[in-house]
Amino acid sequence: MPTHADQAGGLGFLGNAQVSFGILSAAVGSVLSADTAFRLVFEGASLEPFKLPFVAYLVLSEVVFFGPLLIFMPLLARTRREGLRTYSALVNRYNRSFHEKWAEGRVPEGESFLGSSDIQSLADLGNSFGMIRAMKPFPFRAQDIIRMAVIAALPAIPVLPLAVPVGDILRILAKALL
Repeated sequence: MPTHADQAGGLGFLGNAQVSFGILSAAVGSVLSADTAFRLVFEGASLEPFKLPFVAYLVLSEVVFFGPLLIFMPLLARTRREGLRTYSALVNRYNRSFHEKWAEGRVPEGESFLGSSDIQSLADLGNSFGMIRAMKPFPFRAQDIIRMAVIAALPAIPVLPLAVPVGDILRILAKALL
């Protein structure tokens, strides 16, 4: 449905559902973080060689869990196009009728501009058209991607004090918050 409030044709719930798989990303992140911690503490390794694998892991977890939802892109794109075409015609007809009635003075006798539902209907139709224009071609939001990345990265937090002094971490956090 092109006018659905989730701006994904009614399929927006799929992005939320995928975030629940974040527990699997956190589990894999725990293994990766444990291996990194072991190497930092017992082998004296630096954090530098682990940055690329960890970033690759974050990207891969996003692709694995959100990638299958991209199958809906053609359907959502077509629904948006058809919705824009259909509602454009409807908006055009309504605007023409509204203009003829109120701007050109073809108001039926006894009908007042004040209290008329015509203006509210015009606004509602404009909002519906705006919802279609804002419709996304994929059934998840940027917030879903960020939530999944945070969940996947949480197991790495205890590893940071092993490689970076706590004072430096606090300074970075203070700069970020202020």
